[in-house]
Amino acid sequence: MTEKTYIPSSKIGHTGLQLTEKYELVDLSGKPLIEYIDTHLYLVSSEPKLNNYGDFGQLYLSKLKGKTFPSGSKCLRGLSLSSSKDFIMMYQNPYDTFDSFPDIFSDGYKTINLGGYNAFISNSIYPNEYVSALVQVDNKYRMGEYNKSGTYYSLNKEIEIERQILKELKSDNLTDAEDILEQELYIQSLQKECTVFNSTASQEIDKYRKLK
Repeated sequence: MTEKTYIPSSKIGHTGLQLTEKYELVDLSGKPLIEYIDTHLYLVSSEPKLNNYGDFGQLYLSKLKGKTFPSGSKCLRGLSLSSSKDFIMMYQNPYDTFDSFPDIFSDGYKTINLGGYNAFISNSIYPNEYVSALVQVDNKYRMGEYNKSGTYYSLNKEIEIERQILKELKSDNLTDAEDILEQELYIQSLQKECTVFNSTASQEIDKYRKLK
């Protein structure tokens, strides 16, 4: 299944919001485990010029060296997330007061009613397109991410943003070569890494959960 649409659970009975996830199906049969369990860890640890993960990275490489996925192994690579309506994905821990407003909304905010809740939306828009928000719930304030209806995450868009960052790094004469290399490897990992594995692949991965 490469597309899934669902209605989030609502304590107050809302059913209008539909979230859709789209994936690419990847056949992993015979491919190296090391390259797909944690693609970024694999790429960075395989590069002698970088030492981001130290001994753990080398342990990861040695433990999984030569191991491959059995026939029938597959994974899904997340391509996009979209919604039928504006929504806020709230974090779990609440704020008790307005004290955090100046820090969260340094560029100001607007107040809206969303799904029956008072919501405070930042005027700042981040590169990945979500907007910081606070929602008043039972006299407390929960922080979250405000997303407009339509596509609110795209793998291609994320890669495009990271390529622009790479371009800026390369144009800055003060940027270390290691920083440029790490950004290049990060983009490679975005293009390859899996989001979720099927049971055949997962059972094989579970054999190596303990690295030592």
